[in-house]
Amino acid sequence: EYLLHYFEVVSCLTSVSGFIKLTRLLNLYNNIVLKSSNVIYLLNQLVDFIFEIS
Repeated sequence: EYLLHYFEVVSCLTSVSGFIKLTRLLNLYNNIVLKSSNVIYLLNQLVDFIFEIS
């Protein structure tokens, strides 16, 4: 009975830590995507600016 309860707690903890790792990975991915889209936006602005000058 005690062992069964212990295994339930351990599986719960591992699933929670796995969930936290997954959310951290998703946040990291979202940050990378946002930064890269910002870079693309800035490059587009720069290209427009260069075309306006020339």
